[in-house]
Amino acid sequence: ECYNLNYEKENGERYGNKPYDSNDLNASNPHGYYEPVQATYSGSFDGHKGETQPKQFQDSFWALLFISHLVVIGFIMMGMMGSSTADQNTLSYGYSGIIACVTPCAIVALVLSTLALILMMQFATQFVQVALIFYVALTLFMAISITMGGNPFIGALCFISFIIGGMYARIVWC
Repeated sequence: ECYNLNYEKENGERYGNKPYDSNDLNASNPHGYYEPVQATYSGSFDGHKGETQPKQFQDSFWALLFISHLVVIGFIMMGMMGSSTADQNTLSYGYSGIIACVTPCAIVALVLSTLALILMMQFATQFVQVALIFYVALTLFMAISITMGGNPFIGALCFISFIIGGMYARIVWC
């Protein structure tokens, strides 16, 4: 079962029956927990959350700044590619080989990161669950293997981490 944060005094009266008042210095609540106060709503609710936002572009300054910085980067790259001169007295290196190597890598990285983001957004809950299971299993394996390897103190710390990870996984799935 999940943890319940409702506390009772010895006489059966529950803590948290009144809203928190920071000016009330005589209030006695040893757990420091107050239930939230229910807000009253007198309007009508049609089943839709939030306000309808107008479909307009409001960040034109920042979009212009972003595009202008890309243009500046492009001019700097073109200037570096065109300035490669090699004569007998001066050693100067062009960046066209580096740019030719980096550009396809950047395009592949953009495509892969976009696909990974889409995949993670579609299966976010499953990824978190697999990560928790992997963490709990790995800390148990580490606790056993480190203890058997002759370091019981670090093995005990790994076992404590296993217990905390298991409790966290249990609370998350509760």
